[in-house]
Amino acid sequence: MKKKLLLGLTCLLSVFLLTGCFTKKEITTNEFKEKVSSLEYEIYDISDQYKEYDFIKEATVAKNSDKNYQIEFYVLETEKKAKSMFETNKELFIQEHNSGTKMQVTTNMLNYSTYKMIANDDYMYLCRVKSTLLYINVEKEYQKEVEELIKKIGY
Repeated sequence: MKKKLLLGLTCLLSVFLLTGCFTKKEITTNEFKEKVSSLEYEIYDISDQYKEYDFIKEATVAKNSDKNYQIEFYVLETEKKAKSMFETNKELFIQEHNSGTKMQVTTNMLNYSTYKMIANDDYMYLCRVKSTLLYINVEKEYQKEVEELIKKIGY
């Protein structure tokens, strides 16, 4: 009886602890702005550029202090629209780098998907969490800097 109880508690605890590995917390545009501005990025609202796409509710760009690259953050109308935008951009990355050596990693979990590609001199990263999307396409030399930002915002 004690073994069954201990096994049950262990399983329950494992599920509880591992659930955090299978989900990410969706952030708002304001949270994105706060987190990236603390890393000294300049923030720009680019929602007006996407007026014709009614499924894009908010669009924000964060540029590094030297303006060598930018990070894009989108809030979409639904999770389905975010998944579609994720897949579209993933395919564009693949088509853009259809020749040469590349490294690709795709992750699909409960409420998020990520895609990372390193090809030629480029580093590309997509992360969809529920109805938000983080889009990154930078030169490989900025990979570590960008990965710091990704970690900071939890995407």
